[in-house]
Amino acid sequence: MKFLPNKKVLSGFYIGGFIAAVFAIFDSFINYLDTAPINESIPMSLSNIFNISLLIKFLVYLILGGCIGVIGALGWTKLCKKHN
Repeated sequence: MKFLPNKKVLSGFYIGGFIAAVFAIFDSFINYLDTAPINESIPMSLSNIFNISLLIKFLVYLILGGCIGVIGALGWTKLCKKHN
């Protein structure tokens, strides 16, 4: 694993994982709001989305987003090296 000490690749993993984790929470929130009662407040809705399916979705999206971030960071470093 020669590329792991590279800070650009690790930052790509962190950025991709963060974006994917925020998307997982947003996706669960939107899915819950489809069936939520009309008079329910937003803080109550946010507290109701936390269950095991959100945890599973969070972990899967975190791993996939991190991997896509690593691929993007590797491609970016290869592209920068090619043009220099």
